[in-house]
Amino acid sequence: MTAKTAIVIGGGIAGCSTAYALAQRGIKVSLLERNAA
Repeated sequence: MTAKTAIVIGGGIAGCSTAYALAQRGIKVSLLERNAA
């Protein structure tokens, strides 16, 4: 089985929701945000 990865650009509500949904499906996610807190 091939490992799946995704990059989500933007840490707003849509980006975080997308990253969470992908991670729940077993996809390795990298979340990038321009202005880190």
